[in-house]
Amino acid sequence: MKMDVFFTCVGQGSLGSKADKIYYPIQQVLKSRLGDYGDGLSQWFLLFSILGPGVPGHDAPERVLWKKKTRDLDMRLVMDFNMSKRGSEAERRNMLIACMRRSLELIEAKKIANFNILALKNDFEQIVADEGWEETSSGGSMETGSAVVTRGGNSD
Repeated sequence: MKMDVFFTCVGQGSLGSKADKIYYPIQQVLKSRLGDYGDGLSQWFLLFSILGPGVPGHDAPERVLWKKKTRDLDMRLVMDFNMSKRGSEAERRNMLIACMRRSLELIEAKKIANFNILALKNDFEQIVADEGWEETSSGGSMETGSAVVTRGGNSD
């Protein structure tokens, strides 16, 4: 059974629509290119939260919710608002990719039975490289791990 991939975003002002323009095409490519990793996980759901101080929900805890009955992993991960606001499109794409990587690490930590997370991570990295999704001004790869904010939250 092929796992479904669903990304969405809650972003302040234009940041949400700017993120949508980046992650939606990535989601579509992943849906078409990712393989079958076992029936342990039916959906990789990731909500990117990009909210600044003073906006309702900006300080909401992150969520990593494993729904055993439906085999869905529902995640809400916080991205750095100021870096998102100041960053170029390439920098925002790098931040979204970093957030996706972090979500894969969280999936791995769940130790889901009948699911080959290592194959998924390898395929994800190959697709990122093939598509040229990570950039710097010099055309190389960019580390953006600090762009993803870690907050305590629900981790069932």
